[in-house]
This record gives sequence, structure tokens and C-alpha cells, in this order.
Amino acid sequence: MPRRRKRSRLPLICGCTIALLVGLQVGFHGDAAPPAAAPPPAAPLPRPRSLAELREAATSLERKLEGLAAREAGVARQEADAAWRELRHLGDALRAAATREAAAAAAAPPAPPAPPMPPVKKSAPAAPAPGLGAETALLVVAFDRAAALRTSLGAVVRHHPCGRGPRLVISQDAGGGPRWREARAEIDAAAAALGRRCPSLERTRVVTQPDDGKGGDGYHRLARHFRKALTEAFADARTARVIVLEEDLEIAPDFFGFFAAVAPVVDGDASILAASAWNDNGQRRHVDVTKDIARVERSDFFGGLGWMLSRRIWEELGPKWPEAYWDDWLREPEQRRNRHVVRPVVCRTFHVKSTRGTSGGQYSHFLSDIVLSQSAETVFDVDDVRSSAAADARLFAQLEAAPRVDLGEVLAGSARGTVRVEYDGSFAAYAALARRLGAMDNEKAGVPRGAYRGVVELRRGPVSTGSMAQLYADAKALENARLPGRPAPGHGGDARERLLRVFGIARFGAPRQIFSQTVKRSLRRQYTLSLSPTASREHDGGQTRLLRSMVPGALNHDDTLVLASSSERRGVAILRDRSVLAWVVQPDHGLHFTFGPTIFVLRGGSNGLRMAKTGCYVTAKAGDSSDVQVHHVFDLGYGRPNTDTLVAPVVRDANALVSGMVYVDEDDPGLPLYERGNRALRLCTWMDDVQGRRINPSVSVEKKGQKGSDAIFDAFLPRGTLRRLLKPATDELLEAAGLPAGADAWMFKDEALQELPFVHPSTVLLHKVTQPSDSTQGEKHHMQLVYGVCAITGVTFRKTEGERMKLVLHHIAFRTQHILVGFIYNQINTGLGALGDYKSK
Repeated sequence: MPRRRKRSRLPLICGCTIALLVGLQVGFHGDAAPPAAAPPPAAPLPRPRSLAELREAATSLERKLEGLAAREAGVARQEADAAWRELRHLGDALRAAATREAAAAAAAPPAPPAPPMPPVKKSAPAAPAPGLGAETALLVVAFDRAAALRTSLGAVVRHHPCGRGPRLVISQDAGGGPRWREARAEIDAAAAALGRRCPSLERTRVVTQPDDGKGGDGYHRLARHFRKALTEAFADARTARVIVLEEDLEIAPDFFGFFAAVAPVVDGDASILAASAWNDNGQRRHVDVTKDIARVERSDFFGGLGWMLSRRIWEELGPKWPEAYWDDWLREPEQRRNRHVVRPVVCRTFHVKSTRGTSGGQYSHFLSDIVLSQSAETVFDVDDVRSSAAADARLFAQLEAAPRVDLGEVLAGSARGTVRVEYDGSFAAYAALARRLGAMDNEKAGVPRGAYRGVVELRRGPVSTGSMAQLYADAKALENARLPGRPAPGHGGDARERLLRVFGIARFGAPRQIFSQTVKRSLRRQYTLSLSPTASREHDGGQTRLLRSMVPGALNHDDTLVLASSSERRGVAILRDRSVLAWVVQPDHGLHFTFGPTIFVLRGGSNGLRMAKTGCYVTAKAGDSSDVQVHHVFDLGYGRPNTDTLVAPVVRDANALVSGMVYVDEDDPGLPLYERGNRALRLCTWMDDVQGRRINPSVSVEKKGQKGSDAIFDAFLPRGTLRRLLKPATDELLEAAGLPAGADAWMFKDEALQELPFVHPSTVLLHKVTQPSDSTQGEKHHMQLVYGVCAITGVTFRKTEGERMKLVLHHIAFRTQHILVGFIYNQINTGLGALGDYKSK
């Protein structure tokens, strides 16, 4: 009866370099797990042989290991382990033989002196890197995104190596509308510009694909377009390989140099499926450009986004090309067949987000932080990817040398060098760990993004606890961030994606104490947001003033809106009546970025416009003016005095959240805007971990039909279950809270604060006793929050007589418990529901 394989523990490599190990299949286990049974005794060292014989034996074993790796899942653990042991013994023998030969050489009589060396001549400059030439075609797949094409083709024209570069083929899918014609103009302009810059280059070929009449959604049309375009590119007998570039990708200066460096590997190694210019974990926080700029790695995951395939692979895949989702199809085992993708560590493409593509802005928060190489001339290090044996040798040496540490050490920044963290291996566990580290928590066909042999490597510097749960690394990162794209209808994304959009629009209204006003003015100009003077009817709200300024004949109508087309009117009940006028934002207006799908109609009377159909920019919830509001900013200092600025359509929760995130007090501005984003994300991540049972919080109370916040405050009373967490407030805190000396006020113990990351040490609770008006009833005791600091904004709040406290207790309900999270500004508490299931219950 065959022995059952014991489930192994899976290591994670972290620190300066991080690798998430989700399953090695070539028999290497390091010290990650005890073997299923006692290992066989070590083989005796081989009999001393010559260095040549030993090297030949070692080479033979390396070829055997390469074969084992190619078979992957079919390899028996014992066979692989035996091969590794034998290879180590041969290494020992090689060293021993080398030592003997060195000793023999030392004992031999000295050789006669060598003749003097001729003068050394200065070497000639190194020859330029080989180009891609006419046997390579750069295929740009385009449709109707003119702004994206302007960026993408502009970079191609700037960085093309002319005589050493590939010929350019641009394939535009069938169309004919205004957007399509605008995109075609960009294509023709780029083709002409490349011809002027590189007169010796073969003339750019522009192909218009005919409409096949099959219709379908974007994924189906795109797959058919790829098949037709690739078929035509390889129809040229000269074509040995094709580089595929989509219209929304900007290339790096050394994009062509990368593909020239890896082309021999792609052409000559049967274990290679393709080369890609993209690293899914190429975000700023995971790479070191100075150290990684020349690094090239193998991966089991096809990243796409600027990729090259050979004629050999196309002749295999072309006849069975799918009708839709071509990239996911290419990642399936039937197509991949255990072959690898060659990719750089630092990305050579960047996703242009001027408009949303077929995927609807999926993973936009990862795409926006990708580092694009700015190196013009790079000598790429391809030695470790020339064969799978070379790649495996580097990987396994790194794993064997990496010490094991806990994830907490990595998050705390105390781990140094290359380290390994182990965890029990399900993909759910991998995804949870990846999220903690800010890595892609996604897989396709069982392969994590960026993985090779199950290992995902991430570089990381020393950071403070939890700082990987962050939106922005610093103020500059927030200032330089592009406005995130609109979410796909009904798919708002996770808390991180929604927070990116919240902070994208929060920047427009953030006060100077927490965000650069210079940057804010630049943002306003970049997105050309509509302005409405507020000189008349100032008692009206900003939303009313703005919508009134957009009616026909008013200030902002002609420059902002255009009549809706028949297709845009379709599906809106009120517009079944053809006499009802409807407008949309002009496609080339900056407001189209956030208001693109919005349909405006006239209100009754003179009350301006209303939204008959729109979608929340943050949550993707669809609705009309009764469900979605217009987020606007009242500004006294931008360009014209007393103006309102239109920003985005948002639901009420998101509107409250944005307003809360930019709140400042006259005496206490709090934290800068970028750090508020980081803290909000950590708050959501912590609550996700609680509800995912990755954290077991100890500060909670049983549900007993009582409101959650009341139940928690009551638990802080003298006989309550949470009283153990408190101690008497210091005199300094009493004074800060405006309380008299000797007041029955309490603060949190230091050890309690270790369990409550979103409770500030300055928090003060006051024990109040009220006498009932009815003498038959007893006195009532309750705890009241009177002083504290918001866990997100960093603004300090103090309770004043007769006013409601703006700082409130935030909690979540989980199973039978009310769990204390922390104390936050009430506007943020109201708006957290826009990010997911985070509202106090």
C-alpha cells in the first residue's frame, strides 16, 4: 500500500526579500517540515576520481534534476531527495579533489618565470546590445481610447531603437464613432512621427479589423481581435516573434532592450512559454530600483501587459485560440504545460488609466503604485533564466540559506536579510498572508501571481508594525497619485480600492494644514472641474447651486454637457418619453472621468438638473439623485472667489466619509492626509482579520439585546467585565479634558492599549451618576467619553457642555459579541459603510 504523503508546512520568505512559498514540487523542503518518515541513510561519498569525471557526474545529475523539475507533480519525493543528496556528496568530492590537485601543484618544482606581458591596450567600447530586427513585430492592439493611445504610442515613438528595433504593426478593431475616429487620428499621427524619427525603419503598418458581426461583450471582442491580429502578424514569413502591446500601456525607455536580451531564451528554450515586461508585484514597496533594475526571473504565472511569444508557441496555440478571456485561458494547465514566463523584477510597462478598459479598473490600487523603469540603457542579467536548472539552483540556494522567522517579526521590521516564514498551506491562508504584506492575493489556475515553483519573492525594507497596510508611502505618493478610475457597475472592489477613490476626491477639498494647496490647484486644472459662482441665492446648498449652473443657457451648460445619444438613454425609465431632454458630460471634459455614465435631466421649475441615472464613484452603487449625491467643494481661494467645485457622484455614506477624512480643528490639524489613508486602511484590515478569525480580540462583550456602544460603555462601569482595562486618569489628562481634580475619570492601562491599536493613550472616560426623578427608582450609572484623539485623523476632541461629542466609539458585531475597535470622528463612523461591512451595529 503506498504511503500517504504528509501535508507539509509551507514557508514564506520575508525581510529584505520576501517569498511566499505555497508549494515546492521538486522535492526540496529545507527545514520547513519534518519528513514523513526517517530519511534513508546518507549515501557514502563516491570514490575519489579526477576533477573532469566529477564534473561530468555533477552535470549529469543537474540534467536529471532539471528533468524532475519539468515533470513537477509526477516526481516522487524520495527520488528528488536522493538526487539532491547525491549532488551534495559530489560537491564535497569536487572540493576534496580540487584540494588534492592544489596540494600537488604546490609540491611541484617552481615553473620558469613567464615572459613579460605586452603592454595592455585600452579595450574598445562594448558592442551595442543586439536588436530585435525585422524578424520581430511590435503589435499594438487598439480600439477607441485616444488619450491612452496618445501616451502609449508616444512612448513607442520616443523609445524605439530605430535600426535595431522591431517593425511596428498597429491593429485597430472595427468601429466608426467619434471616439474611434479620434483614436485613429492618434494612430496615424504616431505612425508619421515614427517615420520621421526613424527614416530607415520599415513603414508602420496600420490595419483596420473588419466587423465580424458576432458582437458580444468586451472580453469576446478583444479575444477575437487578438486572434486576427496575431494571425496577420505571423503571416509575414520573416516574423520569428511578436511583442504584443495593448493601447493602455506605457513602455519604459529600456522596454525594447529587455525583449532583445531575452529573445534568445524565448526562441531556444522549450521550457519557456513567453516573455512579459510586467511583474504583478512590481509596486514601489516591493522592489528596489537600484538593486533590481537589471534582474530577470522566471515565473509560472503569465502576467501579460506587454509580452512576447515565438512563432513556435503561436503555431501551437493559434489554432485553438479561445472566444473570450484569452489571458486566463493562456494560464490554464492545458496551455501552460509547466512552461515558464521570463519577466523583469522592475516593470517595463505601466498601466495608463485615462479611461477604464475591458477589466473595469480591476486591481487599480496595485496598478497605480507600479514602478516603471526609467533606465535608458540596461545590461540585463539573464544568466539565471537561461535554463530552468539555473533558475532552480538560485531559488533553492536562497531557500536553504533563509532563516525561519515569524510574520510578526517581518511586520515589525525586525527581520533582516532574506528570511522565511512558515504557514499551513491552503490558498486561503496564502491570500490572507499576502494581504498582510500588501502583495497580490490572487491566483489563476492554482498559480499565485508572480510565483515560480510556488515562491513569490518580494523585496522590503525595515518598516513599522502594520505599515504594509497602507495606501500611500508618504505625502509625495498621495500628491503624485493619479485619480483612480471609475469602478465597474456593481463592483466597487475591496476596502483598499474604495479608499483609493475616497482619497482621490478628498484631495480636492483637503485644507492646507493636511495637504499641499499647490497640488490641489494642479488637480483642479488637470481635471477641469466645473465651477459655479455662489453670489446669488447663497442660502441654497452647493449641490443645488452647481446643478442649477448646468441648465441650458446657464454658466456651465455649453462647456460641460452634450445631449445624450439613443444608446445612452436606453434603459432609463423617464427617457422612454422622447420629449424629455437628457444630457451627459462631454467625453473630453475632465468631469467625464467621474461622471461618465451619468444622465442629467431637468428638474421641475427652476431647480436645475438632477441625475436620472448614475453610479457612485466610490461604491459603484447605481441609482439616481435620490440615492446618489453630488460631492462638491466650496472654495474661497481657487481662481475665482466664492465658488463651488463639482467633483464626483457618491452615495451618502461615501460623502460623509470624504468629509470626515479631511476634517481639521482650528487648534489641532491632526495627521497629514496620506497618513489618514493609511490608518483607515489598517482599521479596515484589522476588522477583516477579526471577521476572518485571523485575530481573536479580547475586548468584547456579550450581545444581550442592548445597543452595542451602550453595552461596551456599561462594561467599563465598576462591576463591568471591561473595568480591568482602566485606571484613574492622571492630573494632566484631567486638565486637558477640562475636568476638575478628583473627578471620577478613567484612562486605559498600558497593557490594555496593546490589545486596542485604535484607542489613543489620551482617551478619558467619565463615570457619571444621575438621580432619577422618581424616588422609587435607583440612581443610574453610565460611562461617557469626554476626551480623546481620533484613531484616523489624529485630531483631538473634547466634550463641551450642551454639545454632542464628535468622537464616538466604533465597534463591530461578530457572532455573539460586540467588539470594541476604537474611537473615531463621528463623520467617519457614519461613512465607513461605504467601504464594506464596517459599520457599528
